[in-house]
Amino acid sequence: MNYIYLFVSIIFYVLLPVKYSFFMAILYLLVFTLSFIHTLRRYKIGYVSWYFLFSCAFFISNFLVPVFGYSFYPIEQIFNYSIDANYILRGEALSLVAYCSFVSGISISFSKKKCLQKESLVFSAKIEFISSFKYIAVILLCVYTMIHIFAFSFTYGEYNEKIFNTPMVATLLDVITYVYVLYLCWFFFKNRKETISVMVKNGIFLWAFLLFLTCAYIRIGERGNLIKILLPVVFGYNFIIRRISYKVLFLIVVLGFSLMLFIRDSRNDSAYANHLKYRKYELPSYLDNTSDLTCATMTMCLGLEYVEKNGYLYGRTMISDLFAPIPFVPAMINNYVFEGSRVSTGRILSDEVGLGIESGVGTSAVVDVFMNFGVIGVIVLFLLFGYFISYLEKLKYKSVYCLCVYVMMVGVAVYIPRSTLFSVIRGCVWMYFLLLLFKKKYKYSHVIKTNDK
Repeated sequence: MNYIYLFVSIIFYVLLPVKYSFFMAILYLLVFTLSFIHTLRRYKIGYVSWYFLFSCAFFISNFLVPVFGYSFYPIEQIFNYSIDANYILRGEALSLVAYCSFVSGISISFSKKKCLQKESLVFSAKIEFISSFKYIAVILLCVYTMIHIFAFSFTYGEYNEKIFNTPMVATLLDVITYVYVLYLCWFFFKNRKETISVMVKNGIFLWAFLLFLTCAYIRIGERGNLIKILLPVVFGYNFIIRRISYKVLFLIVVLGFSLMLFIRDSRNDSAYANHLKYRKYELPSYLDNTSDLTCATMTMCLGLEYVEKNGYLYGRTMISDLFAPIPFVPAMINNYVFEGSRVSTGRILSDEVGLGIESGVGTSAVVDVFMNFGVIGVIVLFLLFGYFISYLEKLKYKSVYCLCVYVMMVGVAVYIPRSTLFSVIRGCVWMYFLLLLFKKKYKYSHVIKTNDK
């Protein structure tokens, strides 16, 4: 069925109306919804899944404004920069092609092992790391904590400038985040048969680490890294210990979304308060509170216009991400191939609207691929991406590597629609080598059935 949705989406893209049509915008959304529900139910993926997170973020990024925004509010009220609204419908149609390609990749992968469509599985392999892993992980998490103690008084802007604009520190934090995911999965597996009270007692260091980082990120105003730290806890618990009930899941979603809004509103540099003070128009809450993702519609319009004027980039902006797993190589590419400039679609689009090097409009997964390889590239790369995600989805119950990569990737599932597909390459490769380094012994045991709650 997903292949039919893909065919229909391509036809819609080819026969795209010249001007915006609310009817067509609704029709594109309907096909997206049908393909989403079909994939969710057909392959029993579940609500606590990478696919569900990504699909929700993809809807907000690419369908919310075309259907529920531009139809009711002028474009200058929704975005801070002037864009050509004639590209909005075309961008939605292209996003539909990308998503239908993504779910078609899932269908190709799952069709090879139909038994997983009928069974709910639990992770039951025995994981053993080398004896020193626990101590190495604790030391690295302490280093992570010390860095954030130092940065506790930073504003949001200072934190990004002094931490993430320092390559060595940013790389160290990334490595520690991957080790943290390994430690988290290892801890849950070791305590999978314990009661909640015993698990809390055994994980005092882990819970203290999470509590401090939550407070630190609230103080700084950093949401992205907090999501990378907290979401793996929810997913790791769900996959390794026991499934989270729908009631608890709903409570987690409400509390998590409220926390993200609180962090945005209370940033110590008053950035959001100043934004509210000086902006010309008021936005409804459903657009204002999702603006970090709905900006993907703006970048889509800018990217489509750029391609019409300048042509395709043919992979030029993807080189650094492809070589990101190899230390120093991306920096060498930027310094010697691109003469010291970080070439990315986000930087190109920021230049188009006249922003300086210190700021930017960002990019999106769909427009990043389109600006490089056009609609054919969107179909092929999103199909391969869907195949890769479904591979992890199927084997996360059997493979330590697939489980750890999957849990690590849930931290970026929400942001990939506003980022690039290749931004996950480094994490996947480094996680593999960390497992080779720390894994002592790996044994498979039987996979048992369990009933969904």
